[in-house]
Amino acid sequence: MAVAWGKKEAIIESDCKVLVDLLQPDHANTNWTIQAIIDDIVSLSVNANFVFSWCNRKVNSCAHWIASNSRIGLLF
Repeated sequence: MAVAWGKKEAIIESDCKVLVDLLQPDHANTNWTIQAIIDDIVSLSVNANFVFSWCNRKVNSCAHWIASNSRIGLLF
């Protein structure tokens, strides 16, 4: 979304620690089943200054609410 909106700098937060860890510059991915997805994210962010940051789900209540309600069709 940040790339689509033309953002060159962004802090992208997620409550998925595994994903955030995989997106860190110094991390080596050993899980080949998701390597294509990680490569896509990295290639989209190569010309930007994106920081991937983990935040606990308890403090990420807004994103959790959006994801939960979107999944059951309440946001459409």
